Amino acid sequence: MSRWSSQPYLKTGQQAGVPQRILKNAVKTAKQVKHGCPPILTLNHLAQLTGVPYPFLHRTISRTYETEAYNVFKLRKQNVGHQVDRYRWICAPCEDLLKVQRWINTHILSKIEPHEASNAYDNRHGVLEAAELHCGADWLIKLDLTNFFESILEPRVFELFRSFGYQPLVAFELARLCHYRVAAMPHR
Repeated sequence: MSRWSSQPYLKTGQQAGVPQRILKNAVKTAKQVKHGCPPILTLNHLAQLTGVPYPFLHRTISRTYETEAYNVFKLRKQNVGHQVDRYRWICAPCEDLLKVQRWINTHILSKIEPHEASNAYDNRHGVLEAAELHCGADWLIKLDLTNFFESILEPRVFELFRSFGYQPLVAFELARLCHYRVAAMPHR
């Protein structure tokens, strides 16, 4: 995606007969987005940017999709020791949702500098670099956080997108597209 510029946007809007005040407001909104992230003005705009149909995005955000957006299933855990819960729940997004989530990751989330202690899911650092941090340590503790992804609530995701300069409605829509509603998960 190339850098966003207001001139082509204004020219196209004027040719389409969009009122000047609406165009100016849209440009003002777009300029509030930080970190080189692309402006997203509406859900329909996001649909055009990602190539994912607007009706699907709307159903997903409205949570009227039932089982359309995610395939939820459980996998048996290996080497679980004495744990009672021997299954891990998987919430795999459907093709269209995966496409929009990857677009959000590539064009928005990957532009943000991660915390200095974070090495996971970061293409700027390799596994060897991450392991070197622990060389010479007396102890290494390995743990698996139970229900880690479920512990990240939708309001925190919303606040993240707001911190990037997205308008409240767009931040809400982005959060809904990136967050699986735990209440919708089958009973364990």
